[in-house]
Amino acid sequence: MPHSASRAPVIHHHHRYWWLASLTLMLLLLCVCLSSYAVKVEQKTGLHWLFHLRGPITPPSDIRIIGINSAAGENMNLSRQTSSWSRDIYATLIDRLTQAQVRLIVMDIAFKDARREEEDVALENALRNNGKVLLFKYLRRHQINLGKGLVDIEEEIAPLQRFAQHALASGSFVLPKYPAEVTHAYLFTELTKGKEATQPLLAFLALQPEAVRQSLWDKLRPEQQAPEKLSEWARLLGEIWPVSTVPTLSTEEKDLLVRLHLPNPMPINFYGPAETFSTVPIDRALQMTKEEMRQQFHNKVVYVGYSDSRQTEQMDAYRTVFSDRRGVDISGVEISATVLANLLQNNYLKPPSHYWMLGLALVFTAIAILAHQFSAPVCLIIQFLAAGAYLVISYRLFLNYFVWLPIVIPFIALLLSNSIMWTWHYLQQKKREQEIRYMLTQYLPTEAAHKLSRDFSRLEQQRQLVQGVCLLTDVQGYTRLAETISPIELHALMNRYYAVLIQTVEEHGGFIGNLVGDGMLALWTGSEIDDNMCKSALLAVHDIQKRLEQEPDLTEKLPTCFGLHGGQFSLGNLGHFGHFEYSPVGDMINTASRIEHLNRQLKTRILCSAPVANHLNDVKLRFLGNFSLRNKAVPVALYTYADTPTDLDVRFKQAYELYENRHFGLALAQFAQIADAYADGPSLYFANACREELSARN
Repeated sequence: MPHSASRAPVIHHHHRYWWLASLTLMLLLLCVCLSSYAVKVEQKTGLHWLFHLRGPITPPSDIRIIGINSAAGENMNLSRQTSSWSRDIYATLIDRLTQAQVRLIVMDIAFKDARREEEDVALENALRNNGKVLLFKYLRRHQINLGKGLVDIEEEIAPLQRFAQHALASGSFVLPKYPAEVTHAYLFTELTKGKEATQPLLAFLALQPEAVRQSLWDKLRPEQQAPEKLSEWARLLGEIWPVSTVPTLSTEEKDLLVRLHLPNPMPINFYGPAETFSTVPIDRALQMTKEEMRQQFHNKVVYVGYSDSRQTEQMDAYRTVFSDRRGVDISGVEISATVLANLLQNNYLKPPSHYWMLGLALVFTAIAILAHQFSAPVCLIIQFLAAGAYLVISYRLFLNYFVWLPIVIPFIALLLSNSIMWTWHYLQQKKREQEIRYMLTQYLPTEAAHKLSRDFSRLEQQRQLVQGVCLLTDVQGYTRLAETISPIELHALMNRYYAVLIQTVEEHGGFIGNLVGDGMLALWTGSEIDDNMCKSALLAVHDIQKRLEQEPDLTEKLPTCFGLHGGQFSLGNLGHFGHFEYSPVGDMINTASRIEHLNRQLKTRILCSAPVANHLNDVKLRFLGNFSLRNKAVPVALYTYADTPTDLDVRFKQAYELYENRHFGLALAQFAQIADAYADGPSLYFANACREELSARN
C-alpha cells in the first residue's frame, strides 16, 4: 500500500459539462411539450391508462343504433353485400320509426346513386313524412400527382337531391383508419366550398330548440336573416369568436355557442367497446310490433348504419382505446353516436394544452429538485407521494369532470429531473471524494484514503484484519536534544528527518501508520507474511540509515534505532467521532515496540523477530537469543542485521548455549571476554544477565 502525496489524485471539475447537458435536456423537454409529439405520446399512453382505469361507462339511453350487417341480410334472405339492398327496406324502417315518434334519425348510409324508381319514391316519401332525418354525405378521396408529390383531393358526393330536399341536413363524418387509432373527431371539416359542420355536430344542432337557435342568431348576426340550411347556420356562427360585443346570452345560448367553438378535432370520450350503445339489428327492428318499436325508440335519437361485432365481418370499423384483443373495433356509426352523446351530455374531453404540459413538466421538475434537498429516503417518499397524488387527481378529474391531464410528460420530466440531480450529486460526491482523498493521502495510505473518502458515515466499522510487518523507529537522546534547541528548530529538523524516513518507506512499498514525537510506525501488509514483504522492510531500514548518513547533522543529532516484527493485527480507524486515527491495533504492535526498545540495552541499531527473520534466508542475520519481553509470557527470538566477524559469531553462539543451559558462571566468562575483545553490546548484555543470575543464587 504505497502512500505518497505526489500520487494524490488530480481534482477534475466537470460541472460545466453537467450544466450544458442539463440545459440541453431541459430544452429538449421544452420542445417536446410544445410539439404535437407530446399529444401523440399522451394519446397512446396516458389517455389509454385513464380510459382503462375508468373502464366502460353507461352511454345515454336516448341514443339507439339500428345495425346493418351481413347477418341481418342473411336473416332477411338478402345479399351479404348490404350496399345492394333495396331502398324499400330503409323506407320501411323510416316509416316505422316515424310511427314510433323518434326524436331524430341519423342515416349513416350514402344514398348517392339512383335506383329503381319504385325504391327511390318509397324512400323519398318516407323522408318527407318524417321530416327529422339527417343524411350522410359521402366523401371520395383522390390523389393527384402535381409533380412535387401527391395531393389528397376529397370529392363531395351528396345524397340525391330528391332525398336531400326532405332532410334536415346532410353531413359527412370521416375518421382515420390507418395507421393511428381514432382518438378525435372533427366537428367541422374543410371541403371544396369551405368549412362545413360534420354529421354529429349537425345532429346536435338539430336537437336544439328552434327558438334558442333563432335567438342566438339574432344576437350574433342581427343584420342578416338566418339561413334555412342548418350547415350554413353552423358555419356562419362558428366564424364569430371571440364574441366581444354581444348582448347578454342565456345559459342555453352560451352552451350552444360553446359547442360551435370546441377544439377541432375534438377528443372523444369513449363509453366502451363495440355495441356499448344499445344496438338493434335491422332485421329485428323490422320484425318488431308497433308497441315494441315505441318502447324501444320513442323520443330517441336513432342512428342507422353499419355495425357488426364479428371481427371478420366488420366493414366500417375503427381501432380505438376499447378495441378488444379479438380485433373487434368500434363501428363508424357508433363513433358518430359517441361524439353526439359527448355534445349532449357535455362530457367531451378537455385536452391539455401545450402550455399546460409545459407547466406541469416544470412543476414536477421543481418537485424533483426540491426533494433532492433532503436525504435519499425522504426524497423518494416526497416524489412518490407527489406522483401518487397527481395520478389520483388526474383520474378523479377525468372521471368526474372529463379533464384529460397529461400523465407521461410530467413523469418524463420527473425522471429527467431525477437523472439530472442524481448526476449532479454524483459529480458533487466525486469532487468531494477527490478533495478529501487529496487531503487524506497526506496523512493516510492511498488505499485507506480512497475507502475513507467514499464513506465517512461508518468510520468505526472501517477496519480489516491483516498480516504484515511492523517497523518501529526511535531516536536515542531525543529528550536531551529537545532541551537544547528551540521548538521551531526542532520542528524543522524533525520534518527533514521524517522526509527521509517516509519517502524511503513508501519507495519500498510500505505506508506510514503513525508518527508520534520522535517515533515512526511503518507497515507492510498483505493476506500473509511473505519473503518480499520482509525484504522490503529490511531494505527500507538499510536505505534510511544510508540516507541519514548523507546528512551529518541528522545522523549526529538523531541517532535512530529500528525494531521489526511480523504477525496479525487489525488495521482501521481508531477513536470516536470528533477524533479518529488510522492506526494498527494488536499485540504485534506492542511487541514491536518492546523489541525496538531493547536496542538500547543490546547496543544495537536494528532488531527483528523470528517471524521476519524466517523470511530472510539469503540475508546474513545474527541470532541474539530468546528474550523475555515485559508483560510477555513467551520469549521472543531476536536477530540483528550486522556484518560481524565469523569468530565473534562462533564464540557468541557457544556462550549463549551455556547461558541457555544455565551454566551462568562459564557463560559469564565467555561473554565478558567477547565484550572486551569486540566491544559487543549483546555479549555485554548477557554478561550482565549472568551476573544477575549468579547474584540471585547467592
